[in-house]
Amino acid sequence: MIVPCEFALVSTDPAQLEQDLPRRRAAVTEHPDDPAAHSALAEVLVDCGRTEEAILAAQEAVRLAPAETSYQGVLAYALLQAGRPAEAEELFARASAAQPEEMRWQIGLALVALGRGDAATAVAGLSRAAG
Repeated sequence: MIVPCEFALVSTDPAQLEQDLPRRRAAVTEHPDDPAAHSALAEVLVDCGRTEEAILAAQEAVRLAPAETSYQGVLAYALLQAGRPAEAEELFARASAAQPEEMRWQIGLALVALGRGDAATAVAGLSRAAG
């Protein structure tokens, strides 16, 4: 299942994404202790389909800022795209508990449910996300 990471701040054009990678990598090199730099790199990597690299970058962002829910979300989307739905679901559930009003986490949980064939749970999650 390919899941677009909705956190990406760049074009969704694959060629544009590939062109953006060196800039994102340079930001991580210049600011290795900045979790936002690691998360931004992970966002582009997940959109490029480089899920294992994206997971590593997102894990570093979470390690640097464990309380930042948005970094957990980037990691969850990368895990989901990498075919690791159980790990993604755990992160989405944790993020949803921390920020119940944030629809991204409900959408993530719905995507996990849809992936396992649980359409009823997916629809309920999307209904919650829609408010």
